[in-house]
Amino acid sequence: MPQPNSHFSPQLRLSDGMIEALKFLALVLMVLDHTNRFVLGGSMPSFSYVGRLAFPLFAAILGWNLARPSLSESGADRRMLKRLFLFGLAASIPYVGLLGYQWWQLNILFTLWAGAAIVLLIKSRQPAAMLLAAVLFALSGTMVDYAWYGVAVCIASWAYSRQPTWISFLAWIACIASLVVINHNFAALFAVPLLLFASGKEVRFPRYRNFFYWFYPLHLVLLGFLAQA
Repeated sequence: MPQPNSHFSPQLRLSDGMIEALKFLALVLMVLDHTNRFVLGGSMPSFSYVGRLAFPLFAAILGWNLARPSLSESGADRRMLKRLFLFGLAASIPYVGLLGYQWWQLNILFTLWAGAAIVLLIKSRQPAAMLLAAVLFALSGTMVDYAWYGVAVCIASWAYSRQPTWISFLAWIACIASLVVINHNFAALFAVPLLLFASGKEVRFPRYRNFFYWFYPLHLVLLGFLAQA
């Protein structure tokens, strides 16, 4: 569990059901954004605006899960890392084809993978691992979606979930705000009050194992077909 809050800062307490609900919400927002971008030709800018919330929501859930001691104890963190990498590879062909990018420009699953990998290296507290984390941050930012700003959001989400002080809280907000460099607006910041509103609330929501991993590459394939129709 995240460490106790000794500085009276806002903190996240996401129940399992709320995590699933937030993932589905982020997925819907992502689809709206991608549909407007690739199928509707940007004719619905409101779709893209609300879609800016998707990434910080996914990053916050990633950070919250990585802050759970049970994840490391069961080895689930390494399995999650493996799934992010493999499904990121699976999404690479439709991603590059849809956006017309170069093969080395990597999708959002690799952004989450890089953030998670860096967190695991930091958690090891080994000098060599810390150096490798710094190298991975520097290199991954040149290739992944959202660049260094996105990787930083993932790391800051973990740091805040692990120890919710005012410093970690403000650092988390600052990292999300830095996405303006990519998004050209501050819409991503609306994810912060949404997450704080969701904190501590219990909801019933079904869990579909690996659904989100499969959905990402498949929805890119579908959007590719629709864009050509």
